[in-house]
Amino acid sequence: MPRLVPRLQDAAERLRALGGEPAAEGRLQAALAAIEAVRLDLLRLHAGRGSADQLTRDLEAARQLGARVDAALGARAVVDDAVPTPA
Repeated sequence: MPRLVPRLQDAAERLRALGGEPAAEGRLQAALAAIEAVRLDLLRLHAGRGSADQLTRDLEAARQLGARVDAALGARAVVDDAVPTPA
């Protein structure tokens, strides 16, 4: 878990840099929602009201989302490298 949240935060920053693209916006919102879900689960656990099972489910969902975002950003980088930028 310690690496997951910073990885999602990094992905969110990279998605923000794409600025306004509908696909990037959707992925950005999903990444932010995953970070928030994990944060809330941790707060609930700390308060004695959450469950480890819910945290585990949200962490797994966040990991899967992170993998999809990484793949999309990687594909975007390949396309950007292959297509010349208009001057």
